[in-house]
Amino acid sequence: MARPLKEVLQDPEVLADIHQHPHTFRFCRGASLLVTSTHWPPHNYFVLGSADGTKGEDDGGHKETGSLVAIEGPMANVLSVLAHTLNFTYKLITPSDNLWGGQLPNGSWTGMLGQVIKKEVDLALGPFSVTLERTKVVGLTTGVMIDDRCLLAAKGATEVNPWSFLMVLMPSVWVCLAATLLLVWGTHMLLVFVIKRPVDWKLMVEIYFRLLRTLFNQNVNWRSVTSLERVLMGVWLLGGLVMTWCYSSNLTSLLAVRRIPQSIQTLRTLIDDPSLTLILTPNTIITTALAHSQEGELKEVHRLDSAGRTVYVQINDFPRTLDTLVKQDDHVLLGTTSVMATLIAQSFSQTGECSFYLSRQKVISNIHSMVVQQGSPILPAISYRVRQMIEAGLYTHWVETRLRNYTRCRKSPSSITVRTSIALTGIWGMVVVLYAGLVAATATFFVELVIARIYPAAQT
Repeated sequence: MARPLKEVLQDPEVLADIHQHPHTFRFCRGASLLVTSTHWPPHNYFVLGSADGTKGEDDGGHKETGSLVAIEGPMANVLSVLAHTLNFTYKLITPSDNLWGGQLPNGSWTGMLGQVIKKEVDLALGPFSVTLERTKVVGLTTGVMIDDRCLLAAKGATEVNPWSFLMVLMPSVWVCLAATLLLVWGTHMLLVFVIKRPVDWKLMVEIYFRLLRTLFNQNVNWRSVTSLERVLMGVWLLGGLVMTWCYSSNLTSLLAVRRIPQSIQTLRTLIDDPSLTLILTPNTIITTALAHSQEGELKEVHRLDSAGRTVYVQINDFPRTLDTLVKQDDHVLLGTTSVMATLIAQSFSQTGECSFYLSRQKVISNIHSMVVQQGSPILPAISYRVRQMIEAGLYTHWVETRLRNYTRCRKSPSSITVRTSIALTGIWGMVVVLYAGLVAATATFFVELVIARIYPAAQT
């Protein structure tokens, strides 16, 4: 039976071998390590056993659902490689408080970090974020990954954009259309000047509105036109018909499009919306970074706590929180991107729908690594093997394997096409434009009546 690591490391020959040859070192007679971990998808998955001998994956890391048999996932693979190459066995335990670990006001540490600091365990899987405070009390291996934090929110109900009729053509096309209208109008006026017809402002306005009526498929009464004018107006009529057909067909397609709101993309949006509540995990690097922020958006996010807009939930309860608070569209999660992606993947596996999304803004990016006791001689040997796995791309591959379903939602469309009857809620923008035009036309008509009464000679 292998001896505990503490006893093995008391052998001077073992210590000398580790110090001189960390790349090739192996425990000749083996060693037994105490390893602590907690359920943290996609990195660690606990496998629990029941009294009848059946096994199942822990849905939240609660030990009362069964006894811990083993762990699976990327960090379990890393541990297996280390155990094989260094020739040690290990026993898995979990922290009594089921926490990663944070420093208390009295200077002591909780969670897995507390176990390492108190020398109750030899290795903590994590992976843990590398911070200055942690480097002072524990030994950190070579980084396993670099991860950042982002917001997770629920997608809103599908809605129609009532102003979609303005988006049928790009702004550049609208500008070109207006420029072409002015060009044709100027060319027409030049033809009138060449054939020496009398030109006044009434004729200029009349020709302009003729061109505009043609573009809107309205009837036009042409009088005293020459062959050159007919050619010009024929070209304009053909171009206007093509543009009108393109516009009407694309508008029909746009009316069938439903937009899926994904408005919470930045911390600023979260801060400025008083209806939103932030969900955090207590005693983590996120809460520490927010508390130590002196200015900027992170400081404003920290102030949400005093405003009653922050809720603290253990990471094991995130799946249930996702189905309750976050789905109500008034709560958002802030956590590591890999964990947020795992929650979306699990939700898609259960429902077949991409009901959540991640924000574009990423914050608090740092390195994550495993933890050993401070000054532990096996740190160089572990770090070398971890670096070999990272450089080979193994850890990234293992994580991506656990996030297969997330790829379905990672680039899900922000709009969908439906077949349904057109409702007033989808076209009220066009109705507003129509009635605004009618009001303007009516006002113009009455202005003309008033002018005609004041200046009777203007009627001729």
